[in-house]
Amino acid sequence: MYDGAALTDQGVVLVSINYRLGPIGFLAHPELSAESPQGVSGNYGILDQVAALAWVRDNITAFGGDPGNVTIFGESAGSWSVCYLYASPLATGLFHRAIGQSGGCFEPHALLAEDSAAGRSGHYVGLGTAEFAGAEDLAALRAMPAETLYEKLAEQPPTGSPGVYVDGHLFPATMADLVARGDHNRVPVMLGSNADEWTTMALGRAEPDEEAYRAAQEATWGELAPEILAAYADDAAVSPAHAAGEILSDRFFARQMRAWGRAQVAHGDAAWLYFFTHAPDVGGEYGTSRGAFHAAEIAYAFGNPHLGFHQTASLEPRLEDIEVARLMSGYWTNFAKSGDPNGEGLPEWPAYGTETEEVLDISAAPRVITGLRKEKLDAMDRFFAAPGAGAAEE
Repeated sequence: MYDGAALTDQGVVLVSINYRLGPIGFLAHPELSAESPQGVSGNYGILDQVAALAWVRDNITAFGGDPGNVTIFGESAGSWSVCYLYASPLATGLFHRAIGQSGGCFEPHALLAEDSAAGRSGHYVGLGTAEFAGAEDLAALRAMPAETLYEKLAEQPPTGSPGVYVDGHLFPATMADLVARGDHNRVPVMLGSNADEWTTMALGRAEPDEEAYRAAQEATWGELAPEILAAYADDAAVSPAHAAGEILSDRFFARQMRAWGRAQVAHGDAAWLYFFTHAPDVGGEYGTSRGAFHAAEIAYAFGNPHLGFHQTASLEPRLEDIEVARLMSGYWTNFAKSGDPNGEGLPEWPAYGTETEEVLDISAAPRVITGLRKEKLDAMDRFFAAPGAGAAEE
């Protein structure tokens, strides 16, 4: 479904990249930091992405591209990556527009070398990761084949898995702080999430009963839990599992994208926000029952409704699938070309503003909605605005 032919047919050059993952991509360690000219370690996967963008700058002309008009886009971890690049000074000048699909970087991030309210330091996690893998020092880690390392880390170490850290180099401050003070890459953005992000992410997990649902929210939201529970009362009336999924979907996706959009327009820069509500037919026992699940929009953004999910490849795309693919691939390529998704043959998509909070509901019959999940997302914002917020776990 990532095949780029449908997009290149609309006049863009498409580049996909690889980057290191897991401990090879994100392991921070005090010995690695000591030997680094910048005194840092970890975040290698994001540095790989910076290197890929530098390659595009230096080479894309040979492929018919314009190094002065580069758009980055990604979904889920790819969208977090877009957000990291948007915030990092090391990516300055390497891209000119950004599209984030279901993933932002505006929650608190842990620091490389010291513990904080956001979590244990990268060095602490890295030392624990090495110990869990049976490596007493950096030399032992380097002597270990990558396959062996990944095999040993198939289970998460008690200290947690390596992640992205504020290191003073790639990220001189937290991403939220960098953007708030304007020390980010000032480019137009197009952002959004899906209506039913958690339906597939919850597959295989035990469904909570009412007691477990309430206990989980109290553990996560603390004093604000009654407000969260009240905001999601209608969802809980459907089932505790449904409400839990809606809360997780909003916390990690809808709220993140709104926070990103608000941060963008606070500097007077252009943003367009969407909410994807089209339900793909994945065939088999599920059909369209999973709704607009996490990653459901990818096949449509690439213009490939016939190359979608799981059993979808054996299904003929419905007329509504073809229409959603036409709309999304059109908006995405228009934005890449001009920095504005609007164009001939497409319904008008108004720019986002904090006064109107207009968001495009993307479906076969798109419409503009205002105040997307406002009461719920506002309650979450109040939690994250409190001192020390973000250290709670689900």
